[in-house]
Amino acid sequence: SMEKLEIDGEPRIIARGCVMGKYWNEMGMGELGRLYCFVDVAKYMAFNPDYKLVHLKALPDGDEHCEFAIGLTTEQEKKDFFDENKDWRYIDG
Repeated sequence: SMEKLEIDGEPRIIARGCVMGKYWNEMGMGELGRLYCFVDVAKYMAFNPDYKLVHLKALPDGDEHCEFAIGLTTEQEKKDFFDENKDWRYIDG
């Protein structure tokens, strides 16, 4: 289930029951599973580079649910995201 809310003026999404997160944790591979979470960030920025999705909580990190914040991207984040030679994962951070 997903819940949309606003905390201190910032849009948030809480996702409960992520099948992939549960699977990675059951397999004892939360660190590897957390890499999969970067797909969320990439899809969000690819759809609209002006906004980013950041994981505040994630099942593979040991949290009980996933929580995302939505915010504006900086010009540097946009540049790094589209540069094939840059590690843009810091954006989720």
